[in-house]
Amino acid sequence: MYNFYESGAKPDNVMCCPVCECQNCHLHSVMINQGGEVMEIGGGRVENHKVENLHRGAIVKVIFTCEDGHRFSKVFQFHKGVTFTDDEILSGDINELWRD
Repeated sequence: MYNFYESGAKPDNVMCCPVCECQNCHLHSVMINQGGEVMEIGGGRVENHKVENLHRGAIVKVIFTCEDGHRFSKVFQFHKGVTFTDDEILSGDINELWRD
């Protein structure tokens, strides 16, 4: 995978908060659900959970907080070669993903 781990995003592609359009959004955690087996990565740790499987395919949620205090996730759901995407507004505590 050429340059996969070293490459980053283009600086002109700025993500905005879906609530207030703030451009200063902090990455908090990542959640992956594959058939009810959930892995959460955030706060310097990895946790595994078993949940009821309500969806087909895999779901990836990348969770953010904007500097105005809104919490949201970018949701990607994969099923039979199709990727669905959505923004999900969140509330409550979220484990923060380590960053420097």
